[in-house]
Amino acid sequence: AEQYTLLVDPVDTTTRELKRCLEDYIIKYAPDIPEANKSDNMVNVSGMARKVASKIVENPDVVQFCVIAKILDDGFLYEHLINTCVYSLLVAGAMGFDTYNMQCIGTGALLHDIGLCEMPSIIHTHKQNLQQESLWKEHPRYGYYFAKEAGLSENITNMILNHHECWNGSGYPRGISGEDIPIGARIIADCETYDRLLHDEGYPHYQAIEYLYGGGNFYFDSQVVQNFTNNIAIYPLGSMVRLSTGEVGIVVNVRKNLGPRPVV
Repeated sequence: AEQYTLLVDPVDTTTRELKRCLEDYIIKYAPDIPEANKSDNMVNVSGMARKVASKIVENPDVVQFCVIAKILDDGFLYEHLINTCVYSLLVAGAMGFDTYNMQCIGTGALLHDIGLCEMPSIIHTHKQNLQQESLWKEHPRYGYYFAKEAGLSENITNMILNHHECWNGSGYPRGISGEDIPIGARIIADCETYDRLLHDEGYPHYQAIEYLYGGGNFYFDSQVVQNFTNNIAIYPLGSMVRLSTGEVGIVVNVRKNLGPRPVV
């Protein structure tokens, strides 16, 4: 390198950034304050999730995939991976998984869409032609092989492969159904759909939650949907929301927000 040239390792930089983002987002949706959570238990889950998130980003192969995603699509894909990981860690914790299984699920969630790194042109293509749709349906398989080549466990690679499978068997790439779909993939499916509806398709929060409700035992495992909606503070305490009247309200009670519309 030339004199005065600063050498920056993108994996090291992204590791620090990921760790900070994951911790911040976990705190946002499951704060350390009991009354800011849907239940007292979520304070403990939040602490577990933060510790697990730190372990996930210690793997340079995992972070390398995130570096590629950030380079290709910093605006949505990279953030989508982070959000899906956070939601999945909190849901897994709420469902009683131990830290090992939370780490597997969180890793699978963080990498669930890495197959799209092979086809960046269709990341934001909502109205797909037949060729684009066929390509899109292969991205879980691409991601599976990428993760497998990186030496990640079969548990994690199978979550990546199956995150677009549906409870009723209408998903892809294999068309499996119900409990044949790994539980981690079922959690990721719910969480990544919610985030994609919000940040890629522009749904308001309540409509995204209603979509999950409507898809229970059809697209999604209803037990996962229930744990998502009953345990994550989608409208954090003190957050500002636009009312149907056009007025702005402030969320004042998280415990009562078990449905899609907050108490303000």
